[in-house]
Amino acid sequence: RAVVMTGSPLPFAASVARSLGCAVWQIVAATTLLRDGASVPFVARYRTHVTGGLDPAQLRQIESVDREQGEVDKRRAAIEKALRERDPALLEGQLLRHLRTASTLRDLEHLYEPYKRKRDTLASRAHEAGLGKVSQSLWHGTLESDGALAAGLRAAACDSLDEAEDHVVHAVAELIALDEDVRAAVAQAFHRHGVVTATAMPKADPADLATYRNYAAYESPLARVPSHAWLALHRGAERGALKVVVSLAPHPGAWRGQGPASKFGAALVEGNVAALRKLPRDSRRAALLRRATGDAWTRLLSRSGASAAQRAALDEAKAEALRVFEANLAQVLRQPPVDLRAAAGPAVKGGGGTGSAVLGVD
Repeated sequence: RAVVMTGSPLPFAASVARSLGCAVWQIVAATTLLRDGASVPFVARYRTHVTGGLDPAQLRQIESVDREQGEVDKRRAAIEKALRERDPALLEGQLLRHLRTASTLRDLEHLYEPYKRKRDTLASRAHEAGLGKVSQSLWHGTLESDGALAAGLRAAACDSLDEAEDHVVHAVAELIALDEDVRAAVAQAFHRHGVVTATAMPKADPADLATYRNYAAYESPLARVPSHAWLALHRGAERGALKVVVSLAPHPGAWRGQGPASKFGAALVEGNVAALRKLPRDSRRAALLRRATGDAWTRLLSRSGASAAQRAALDEAKAEALRVFEANLAQVLRQPPVDLRAAAGPAVKGGGGTGSAVLGVD
């Protein structure tokens, strides 16, 4: 029978077809049948003429990708609705395009994270003091003179000019932390210069400490941590046996977030603030903007950048583990069957905290 796609288009069809080594029309046909309520065994057995002979493993992968895509689309719609209700102008620039092209929940949450409503922030206090317009103008580089800045600070509902300046610094820092170019630069810096360290937690269960003893004093560049090590570090942290930290290190030995590393991070942010390039370096506006870049790095971007880098690395480690498992399982399944009737002494040994088991056949 003819199959017509009645639901939403399939942006994933081409990539899934490439990974499975089949045609796009087969993905569309299989997805239509599965969305109509047919089960994988039914489609694999009775609808081969419709799907072009897709096997159960291929159909399950198609079903899984389609389910994940549905969750992504649902979350995308919820995020767009929340942003539109908050401020329609937020969806007039690059953000909307990036939201529409995001293909995973992690990418969507990464884009939405800076825009989530917070109950009370230092920036909100600046707006309450009447410094929102001054902060926006300073960030966009449209504040005409130091005199205009001083006038805006004096008009604020603050006890002193120093307090007003602090409010502006915090407000601009949060604007900097929302900037996509700045966030992209921070993400790239963590990817290239990030360092992962792990230390044992003294009060952890002795059995857990013994299981993860190889990672009790661990340090490695972020880009060189193998997938199995990431998974072990994650499990150790979940068990409370390890403290895992991702930091930025412009050179070996500077990863602890002080001295050169902090200066490197602040300079990185400062180099991506376009308004600074428009202002005289010795102006009061430029000095306030530099303070804001330092605050943005220390208070916001150093932490969010580290968290994002750790999440991305862990997601890739999990994906790599699945690829390795799939390849190994395929190799095992292609082997001829073992005649266990002639085998002597099969035994199973538990893997303890590693989550694996071994079957020994003599």
